[in-house]
Amino acid sequence: MAGSLIATPTVGTAAALPAGLSATVFGYLVGNALPGGVKKFIHPIVTCGLIGNLGVAAQGALSGVAYDESLRAYLTKVGVVYGCGV
Repeated sequence: MAGSLIATPTVGTAAALPAGLSATVFGYLVGNALPGGVKKFIHPIVTCGLIGNLGVAAQGALSGVAYDESLRAYLTKVGVVYGCGV
């Protein structure tokens, strides 16, 4: 994730998928690590969404891309090659 945070705007949109995905997974792991009493009020999916969005915002800010554009690149998976015939 650290390598994808510092990039030019062109690379920044292509790096939105690895940065956003790692932030989303990290948010889920943090949510699962919360104590049981806290999980009653903050579900792990909530922390997953919050930390995922914060990661996409940080990646966009550090690479000079607006939050909307960075989030759109993460959600539409810009620059991903899926394989043969696609």
